[in-house]
Amino acid sequence: FFAEASYFLESWIMPAIRYEQFNFDDNSNDQERFVASLNALLSPNFRATLEGAYTPSDSKEGRNSFIFEARYAF
Repeated sequence: FFAEASYFLESWIMPAIRYEQFNFDDNSNDQERFVASLNALLSPNFRATLEGAYTPSDSKEGRNSFIFEARYAF
């Protein structure tokens, strides 16, 4: 399951935080992580996203990560 909270700070910027948990039937790969992101609509056709994921050390799989994404539409 996952739970997410997001809020528009301005009409063009939105931070979000999300908790994700994956439980498998055999309990071999159960995972959980926390994800924080910041979405910004810099112009009507350009969006930038920063996202960081933290995986607690007791989770069996997974790594911490950081992602930057830029999308441009024609």
